[in-house]
Amino acid sequence: MRSFFLFLAVFLTSCSPLSARIPEKITVHEMESFDENIQAESIVIKDKEDIRKFQAGIWGAGKESGAVDLDDPELAFTLGKESYFLWLESGIIMNQKNTHTVYMLTERDYKNIKRIILERNESP
Repeated sequence: MRSFFLFLAVFLTSCSPLSARIPEKITVHEMESFDENIQAESIVIKDKEDIRKFQAGIWGAGKESGAVDLDDPELAFTLGKESYFLWLESGIIMNQKNTHTVYMLTERDYKNIKRIILERNESP
């Protein structure tokens, strides 16, 4: 019985999204509109710890209910196989495959993601 619980704990831990493979990079683009990014250099995030924090923030974002009326997104980014829009000043994200649902970053994750992006944007 004890070995069953040990197996179950290992199995559940390995199925957790936090144990998923961390992507090699996150690419961030400034956006002109929902359909067009600004022709400027992309921000590429390669630091594993920053990617882990970014990824955890996306997974921890809370779904917002009700209709939303948003301006064009400030940024777009790709995390693994998924692409998102990001309104950096308000902490809102939207999966590009589902533009009818928005998610709000937690305060901590909002600060982490904003810091990560701004640090990369300011460096030469």
